Amino acid sequence: MYLTMKPIFRTMSMMMTFMLSAVAAVAQVNTYQVRGVLVDSVSGETEPYATVRIFEAKNQKKPIKVDVTDTDGSFDVKMSAAGNYRMVLSSVGKSDAVRDFTLASERVVDLGKIAIGSANNVLGEIVVEAARPLVKADVGKLTYEVEADPDSKSNTLTEMLRKVPMVTVDAEDNIQVKGSSSFKVLVNGKPNTMMSNNPKEIFRAMPANAVKRIEVITDPGAKYDAEGVSGVLNIITGDAKVQGYNMNINARVDNRQAGGGAFVTAQSGKFTVSTNVNYVHGFDTKVLIESERNDFTSDQYASLSTKGFTKNNMDLVFATLETSYEVDSLNLITLSGNVFTGKNNSHQSFANEMSNRMQQRQYFYNRTAQSKSDMGGSNLGLDYQHSFRKPGEYLTLSYRLDYSPAGSVSDTWYDDVQNVPYPLLRQYIDNDAHTEEHTAQVDYVNPINEMHYIDFGAKYIYRKNASDVLYRQADTEGVMHDITDPNGKYDQLRNIVAGYADYQLKYKSFGAKAGVRYEYSYMNVDFDNNPERNYSASMHDVVPSVVTSYMISPMSTVKLSYNMRINRPGIQSLNPFADESDPTNITKGNPDLDTEKSHNIELSFSRFSQKFMINAGLNYSYSGNGIEQYSVADGGVITTTYGNVSKRNTVGLNIWCNWNPWPKTRLMLSFNGGYNKYESEVLKRNVDGFTGNIFANIQQTLPHDFTISGMLFGNTGNVGFQNETSGILSYGFTFGKSFFKNKALNISIQAMAPFTKYLKIDNTTTSNTFTQTSNMRIPIRRFGISLSWRFGNLKATVKKTSRSINNDDTTKQSNSSTTSGAGAAGSVGM
Repeated sequence: MYLTMKPIFRTMSMMMTFMLSAVAAVAQVNTYQVRGVLVDSVSGETEPYATVRIFEAKNQKKPIKVDVTDTDGSFDVKMSAAGNYRMVLSSVGKSDAVRDFTLASERVVDLGKIAIGSANNVLGEIVVEAARPLVKADVGKLTYEVEADPDSKSNTLTEMLRKVPMVTVDAEDNIQVKGSSSFKVLVNGKPNTMMSNNPKEIFRAMPANAVKRIEVITDPGAKYDAEGVSGVLNIITGDAKVQGYNMNINARVDNRQAGGGAFVTAQSGKFTVSTNVNYVHGFDTKVLIESERNDFTSDQYASLSTKGFTKNNMDLVFATLETSYEVDSLNLITLSGNVFTGKNNSHQSFANEMSNRMQQRQYFYNRTAQSKSDMGGSNLGLDYQHSFRKPGEYLTLSYRLDYSPAGSVSDTWYDDVQNVPYPLLRQYIDNDAHTEEHTAQVDYVNPINEMHYIDFGAKYIYRKNASDVLYRQADTEGVMHDITDPNGKYDQLRNIVAGYADYQLKYKSFGAKAGVRYEYSYMNVDFDNNPERNYSASMHDVVPSVVTSYMISPMSTVKLSYNMRINRPGIQSLNPFADESDPTNITKGNPDLDTEKSHNIELSFSRFSQKFMINAGLNYSYSGNGIEQYSVADGGVITTTYGNVSKRNTVGLNIWCNWNPWPKTRLMLSFNGGYNKYESEVLKRNVDGFTGNIFANIQQTLPHDFTISGMLFGNTGNVGFQNETSGILSYGFTFGKSFFKNKALNISIQAMAPFTKYLKIDNTTTSNTFTQTSNMRIPIRRFGISLSWRFGNLKATVKKTSRSINNDDTTKQSNSSTTSGAGAAGSVGM
């Protein structure tokens, strides 16, 4: 408690000193003043909450005045004496802007608009040596400046996410936003198929130095699709400096995976192009699993004991492309694309023993399986933006094509079969599943004046989810035969029409944003082998949102928000094909799922100063028709599927703080906790419990460009609809060194849990028909080395349209390579 409160006491002392100084200044007769407006050099948008320092021209070691720009980027500093002065303006992730001015006969100096550009280096050369702020708060979102963090030179994006407010990453690299795994991923404001479908795999393979900042959009507003219960992660890639070329190459290897990539940018005339290519190979990871299951529905087949392992490896290749053509100063065309392809290979081997209520063996068999699953997707986007003469007013037209394969192939066979009451025959399943999507969108934005801002738009989506299963089974002679499954071939066509309008108000210290979105969705479902099940349905959703904020001081803000979000089920949860390759665990989707709706309220407080930053939020969420994955036992067989079966209440608290006691020392602490309550009349369940996790990090910059950092992560476990997991504790260290004057070459050594071989996770599943406990041992110890080399001479940026398409209206399916094939949630037995 002492370590936590000490920086807060220091901050309170600084606040009191600041207020006393302000009172004394008011008492003086201020006869001079200097004013102006700070704007972004590329977008022209104003820079709120930037730091303003004024020095005497003859003595620039200590500022004589320190102030902060207003919400509209303006500043107005009172001065008490004539003379020659230098002003230095600093903002997160920007190079300092410097202006010299003189106060003499003219008592008011207006510097007009001052442009500030992106920083080429993390800190660069600044007048006052200090740690650059990491977090910036705006209405509806928080921004973490990745490039301002020294660890970004060597870490992966997953490791950086552990530091971002309201984002948690557990020891298995599973990601949550505000305590929920229901979030969406954008890249530069655009949807990214590979990251939304596989965030865990991509983020831990992607070098952080390819990212400029991470935006946590907690209140998405009406312009975003209505889906996304917990929020949106917007990954902003580094600005491409043009007029020549720029390249960043990186490589990384440890005992779990190896990979490398390159980020390249170039320009020819009015054309600019930027591309990022990465390859990752994951070495074999062996996870040991044991489980015990007690079935209440059968005395003969009452207890199932399972023991074995899964072994996984993967290969991933992903690439991004962004290019733009500036027709003239008012018209811009951009083309963007993403390609991601990968395979996750899994080998499983489990011994299964079934016993009766008296613990007498009933049957036994070994199950072995080989499987390959697709991880991938590609998209192509075209945007045209017309800017009007008024700054910030523009019209954008966009088209986007997405294709996402979700297929898998598995081969399962059995041996040492003893007294099994049903035939165990070799099975081969080839599931060719994919999603194809076409989207057209129009957006209009108009900042009417400094107080009022409006934007509105419309969108049309054509989406096709398809699954075609080839199912083969051996006869008693071992000969494989094709078997037609009535639900094996399945198409879901969905047409979505949406319109939205947003209004934003800024008046002195008060800010508000309100919006409404209307969505009409028509769905048609066809089963080629079972036409009796064909059906169609339509849905109408009106989705409101409102955010209000009040700036208590130039560095402190309080915010209250409400929004309604929806989740449309994806193909993995809709696909009705029943996977019976494990005869004791059957999994299938549910094509009759309805859209999930959630109501969310949040109250938050933010304070950001040079040495101490804190963001704290209290939130409440309610869903009356939550989509849950659940399992039911019947006669020794567990069937796992999905349904709108729960009423979910969640109360959460998140606290993030950063303290810089000295210019080269940074301490960070993040806490996320909450109370979850699930009620289900259908399954007769009433479950509640508390969860919490904490992340701590310390960074120290040493002489001669050496850096060292350490992190500690722990959680209390998780309470879910049917599952409860045990708590975990993990830790790690990073040691780095920069080379050359411009720090272009960075090498680092990482150690994750160097004194711990396995991460042990206990999972308990309970229902009215069975209970199950499982124990997993996952290799966690990691030693690795990474390098990054930057070179080039670029001086401009690849321009991007201010608006583009982002489709985020389907539920995100979790993918865990470490537990792949270990059974459905709550059913680890083989």
